[in-house]
Amino acid sequence: MRPISDVDYGWGRIAPWGPPNTRALAEDGAVEAVLCRMSVFEEARWTEALRLTERVGELQDVLADLPRSGWGSGPHTLVGYPSVNLVLRYADGHRTAFEFAFSSGELRGPRAVRDGARETHNAFLRLWRAETARDPAEITPVACLETLPDEFAQAAVLHPAPGIVTDFRRGSGVREVPSALAVARACRYAADSAGRLTLREQAVARDGMVELRDIVEASDQGTSRLKCAKKWTEGGLRGVETVHATDVNGGTAHLALSRDLCGSGPSWWPGSDAAPEAVAFVTRMLG
Repeated sequence: MRPISDVDYGWGRIAPWGPPNTRALAEDGAVEAVLCRMSVFEEARWTEALRLTERVGELQDVLADLPRSGWGSGPHTLVGYPSVNLVLRYADGHRTAFEFAFSSGELRGPRAVRDGARETHNAFLRLWRAETARDPAEITPVACLETLPDEFAQAAVLHPAPGIVTDFRRGSGVREVPSALAVARACRYAADSAGRLTLREQAVARDGMVELRDIVEASDQGTSRLKCAKKWTEGGLRGVETVHATDVNGGTAHLALSRDLCGSGPSWWPGSDAAPEAVAFVTRMLG
């Protein structure tokens, strides 16, 4: 999927009558809708596209109901907002591309512009989750990594498996698990003679996923301690337990737990307190 800046909007070919906020946003009859989202974690890259095929009509209903915008009243996407494109594909092969300008709240296409960038984005994800949800018994848990780095400078070190796809809620401060969890794998690591965090034990659970969902959503809501966060990134860890909770859409939430790193009780990376019920859940899994 190409970035939106590489897609020919064809502004010079649009009809001369009426400003873009008065025209129809998209023609009916799309057979596929594709959402492309850029990850800016570590380095900018386009993540795997999300596709709708069965519920495209419902998405087009959302597009048709979007309110007119004060076209040109706001800037394009600013730093701190994700870069997101939506592409509609039609049976004859032609495509229509849209840009989400979250900073101004607009959805911008080659023919028209509308308010409702966030609402459209989240509506697509709601439909995508409904279309791609599978039986929890069919979901395979992610594998434990054989070793972990002894310093957690970036969250990506927890696991390379794709994360859970969440709605756009910039600045909400809430870790979100929109879909039901299907399965979890817990992994216990201890430092070997060379100080490497090496896998020692692992376990898989399919029961208790409602409880685990609450734990994941609360994992960044405990008291965050800067000194504790610094210890996570300095290295020298002697033991870490990770939990990888996969939802019915195949996305996984990754957590890392230390029981004694910070000296004042168990903590999640990157430095927030781990609640007693969360520690008890990991203990039940790993013993």
